[in-house]
Amino acid sequence: MKKSEIVIAAVLIGIIAAILILIFFGLRIFDIGELSRTVQQSPANATLWEKAEWVRYHGNVCQCSPAFELSGTIQLTPSTYSSISKISFNVSPIPGTTGNDIKNSTFTVSTKNTEKTIHYRDPAVNLTCFYRGTAIRKKNFSENNPEINGDSFFIELDLQKMGFTSPGLGPDERFSLIITPPTGYRFAITRSTPSEFSPGKPVEIPGWH
Repeated sequence: MKKSEIVIAAVLIGIIAAILILIFFGLRIFDIGELSRTVQQSPANATLWEKAEWVRYHGNVCQCSPAFELSGTIQLTPSTYSSISKISFNVSPIPGTTGNDIKNSTFTVSTKNTEKTIHYRDPAVNLTCFYRGTAIRKKNFSENNPEINGDSFFIELDLQKMGFTSPGLGPDERFSLIITPPTGYRFAITRSTPSEFSPGKPVEIPGWH
């Protein structure tokens, strides 16, 4: 085989390989970490956060690897028959991150009409760190306290203190919960409240499908 034929064959093989890579992996190869999934249409009752994601990713919702992972269910505490007053859940740092990131994180709750973002130090955040089996409340944290590097964290968000006016989150309503750390990717999840609930009786909804 002539040298020119070998070069042409090598070029063709390279082109075919590039096409196959794009077919199987898509253009995400050029944007490592920003994995996404295609969404056919934006839900009619989409939260403000979902709508912003829709615009940003042009029909794709970012599925990044977050710095935290949700453990168990999400608990909703109603204050009336028509309003959820608190959202609570457990998160754990994924390998490669530390609990220190939680003290510089922001927490966002988004509904169809309202979106509020607060810092971990905000009074609306009630946080408990579990370090080697010991529960440590946020008020006992200090900047140099090693216990902030906990194994897991229980987080409660008070929607009224966050600025949601009643009914800020009502029955059968879609909401997005986002935790954004100072480094690494955010944790984001969207769920819906039950169609019925009673004042003072917490209800649980699945954390993951």
